[in-house]
Amino acid sequence: MGNSIQTFDIYDSPPLRKANTNAILLLCDHFKYENKKVRKLIKEQQLVGSVFTEYSQKYLGQKKVNSLLAEKEDLALNLTQLLQCSQSLMKEFIEQVIDKKLDIEKEIMIKAGDSFLLTDNNLTVRENHVKGTSSIETTSKSIYGEDNNDISFLCEYNSALIIDESNLDEVEKERIEKVKEKLTSFYLNPKTNLDSLKKSYGLSGLVEADAQSLVCKDKFLYNFFGNTIRTPKLSKDLRNTEREAFINVKLVVSVVKTTDIERTLAILAPNQICHTVWGVTHTSILIGQYKIDWFNDSLVMIKNSSHSSSEAIIAIDLGKFTTKEQIEQAFQTITDISTKYNGDKTYNNKTCNCQVFTSEILKEFKKINPEVTIPKNKSSLGKYFKELKKGEIRKIFYYNDELKKLIKNSKKEEKYSNFYDNDSIVFNSRREIDVFAYWLDSLGYFSTKTGEVDFYLLKAFDRAFCLQNENELSDILVVNGVECSFFTTHGTGKRDDISIIKMEYNTQDLNIPFPSRLFTRPSKLL
Repeated sequence: MGNSIQTFDIYDSPPLRKANTNAILLLCDHFKYENKKVRKLIKEQQLVGSVFTEYSQKYLGQKKVNSLLAEKEDLALNLTQLLQCSQSLMKEFIEQVIDKKLDIEKEIMIKAGDSFLLTDNNLTVRENHVKGTSSIETTSKSIYGEDNNDISFLCEYNSALIIDESNLDEVEKERIEKVKEKLTSFYLNPKTNLDSLKKSYGLSGLVEADAQSLVCKDKFLYNFFGNTIRTPKLSKDLRNTEREAFINVKLVVSVVKTTDIERTLAILAPNQICHTVWGVTHTSILIGQYKIDWFNDSLVMIKNSSHSSSEAIIAIDLGKFTTKEQIEQAFQTITDISTKYNGDKTYNNKTCNCQVFTSEILKEFKKINPEVTIPKNKSSLGKYFKELKKGEIRKIFYYNDELKKLIKNSKKEEKYSNFYDNDSIVFNSRREIDVFAYWLDSLGYFSTKTGEVDFYLLKAFDRAFCLQNENELSDILVVNGVECSFFTTHGTGKRDDISIIKMEYNTQDLNIPFPSRLFTRPSKLL
């Protein structure tokens, strides 16, 4: 496919605060800003217009400001930290590109009067404005890698954007109507926290837009995954091409709030009451920073930050995807299954509950990488799962013959005296499991085959305590005055394992396509 010539009209470009990286680079072209170092950093760090929101409002006189010069200093400092280059270069960039773009926006405001709307909910710059004549020609392929007849690639993504009905297929239309009914009930529920939905779940709080986000595969994939991994503040850590790609996967098992009678019936006749793999519990998938749940309101929800759960029982390692291609396949798998459940399925305790959903995803994950699976059900781990299905929801560890033999041949230590003469132990705090793990390690238990498997169970308990915001640790290992969990990388001085609190992973330069169906030209957006 050959290069297509596309006209970039500075007077018809997105407002600065809504511009994406491509638009900012085109502004550099237009204003002949040729500093290669800065342009490279803008592209690498995926700088977007939202960084300039406060400065834009003050520059355009929408907010009172005592000194625009001081605001410019603050912006330059922020950009210096974001792009990791000198403050003098950032001041030059602001003056030669950002201020000139805002001067044009101010000019349009004055000429267009009331028809110029610059609001947080409006991608439209104006209607029927007085256009200037300034424009440049650019080769679209050189900017974003393929031909495109619209300029959607200039706008920063917003979950409130809507795909025009003419661009939806019949299956999508039918699914959207079903999800709109679910969302309407969900949003009208006084227990629903719309602010939390917007902040942590990637939704807008608008029924039509969110229904599309939950049903249309291209929008779902970009809304919940693509847009997040390109966030400038995160991209340096999450998109490092010099490091190997990886993303961890966990199974989170939580207590289900049921009555004693319901729980007893489910335990005595599980096939009659509900389909269970892990007992009468709620299960979800944690992949990187994303927690995926199928809830009883018949919606799959993806939470992308601030994971906590007072009801978590275990959070067990299932392995990791280790290439950029595997990570992309995993995201696509979640998208395919989630949009199907959202649009076609209704939650049912017996036939379509959270464990059915979770099992379907894990089955597909195993096809992508066979090592992403539940650890072998041996030793205490296997017995724990059996007891869990019978209704045992405590964090309990069962001593096996190999461990008892090690204990018998070891010298007793006073600080571990509570652990010696037991057949099992129930953990009620993170500190207890921390001390216990250090004790087992001192016995050499984790070097045995059964100990290697039991490590996963104990770590799963520790991760669950993290999700419960239980942070009291032992003082057995202290680095730089910081108490370190046994399951932290030893000697780092980090408070918690990165797999729960700090969610480290790396997608390299994985590119999830922008959902181009969202619009044809920014001037038509609402």
